[in-house]
Formats: sequence, C-alpha cells, structure tokens
Amino acid sequence: MEKIEVFSPARVDFAGGTLDIYPINLFFENPFTLNATLSKGVRVFLKKERGKFCLKI
Repeated sequence: MEKIEVFSPARVDFAGGTLDIYPINLFFENPFTLNATLSKGVRVFLKKERGKFCLKI
C-alpha cells in the first residue's frame, strides 16, 4: 500500500495582505508585503486504495 504525507506551513500576512499574489499584484506598481510562516499548518495524508489515491483527514 502506497502512502503520501504532505505538510504545508500556515502563512501570516503582517502587511500587504494578498498583494503578492497574481493577478492582484498587476494592479499596483510596487506592492509591499511582509509575510511569515508558522510551524503550525496543514498536514494531508493520501493512501492508495484499489489503484486510486484517497484523501484521509
């Protein structure tokens, strides 16, 4: 049985919000953002069953 585990840290926007995300950044000449990541986040487990991957929460 094949298993996949993925972890993505949470992102915190201190300033600028989502100005660094395409296509929003195209509306501003020099967008400024101040971001950080946390050790807390999202962990996803996938397990292969009968030839297909299933999401296990």
